[in-house]
Amino acid sequence: MSPQVDSNTRYTLVGTPYSTFTRTIALGLAHKGLPFAQISTLPKTPVAFQYHPFGFLPTLVIHTVSGSGERVDINLTESQAIARYIEQVVPTPSLTSTSANPITSAQLWEFVSLAANSGE
Repeated sequence: MSPQVDSNTRYTLVGTPYSTFTRTIALGLAHKGLPFAQISTLPKTPVAFQYHPFGFLPTLVIHTVSGSGERVDINLTESQAIARYIEQVVPTPSLTSTSANPITSAQLWEFVSLAANSGE
């Protein structure tokens, strides 16, 4: 079941508003100027399972249109994958660094990975 969103909405963020990971993605979307709707839910609820096979959060639902003009919703899960997607679709302003230093950017992703693996 697709979320009930305005036809102009390109993204829906599914997650708990007070979750560190959901807030991080919401801040990233806002920083990039990408308008989004939000579905508030706890992990491992029927709503969470609707968007992630293990009921994890957050999920970014990407509302797009197929080549035939049909609406297609793509569920992108895992915070790091979502952040990288956001960075690719809108490269500036950068989420990772204000400098062009690739080491700083890599160290940031290293920290994100360690934090994600250690829990919230």
